[in-house]
Amino acid sequence: DEGVLEQPRATADSAVQLEVVLLNDDLVVIDKEAGMPSAPKNGQELGCVANGLVAAYPEMAGVGYGLLEPGLCHRLDNGTSGLLMAARHPDAFEELTQAIRSGRMDKRYELVCADGPALEDEGEIRWSLAPHASDSRKMVSCGSAGNAPIRGQARAALTRYKVLERHHGRALVEASAASAGRHQLRSHFSELGCPLLGDVLYGGERRE
Repeated sequence: DEGVLEQPRATADSAVQLEVVLLNDDLVVIDKEAGMPSAPKNGQELGCVANGLVAAYPEMAGVGYGLLEPGLCHRLDNGTSGLLMAARHPDAFEELTQAIRSGRMDKRYELVCADGPALEDEGEIRWSLAPHASDSRKMVSCGSAGNAPIRGQARAALTRYKVLERHHGRALVEASAASAGRHQLRSHFSELGCPLLGDVLYGGERRE
């Protein structure tokens, strides 16, 4: 209708090179490189996974949580590499996202963090998460009395981990979080006193 603003949508960008590791009639799995955003912030932004997906698989345009993230069943932070699933039709999207929400899908991550006395050989981190009250870039792990101020309601979060190797004050860790929220692993390990290598936003050592 005249006078109704059209919602922003991901613009098809065929220049985005996607590394496809699995493709069938229901879904596509992309190996996202570090530094590439999962989805654009607005309709003009290009160079994201979502832009490449809608260019290669136009049927995804109306599938998903919103027009800026066509087909995407979940996201990875810009600086994180790993596998991203995208659905090619609504039924597949519903089935895959339900599997993530219910914990039926096993999602694992490998990370390098600072070693520290609180990092046991294996364990669980159960601190709830909430947006930082004044810094929109950050999430707060509600794990201690000295928490930063939060905005809104904290959400329960569970991260399980196992240390694979320890060397020179750093640790290689396998972590799992069935329905990982925004910055969950980054915030959890930072609150543990073991921020991720290169994650300067959460106190990590800068990579050279």
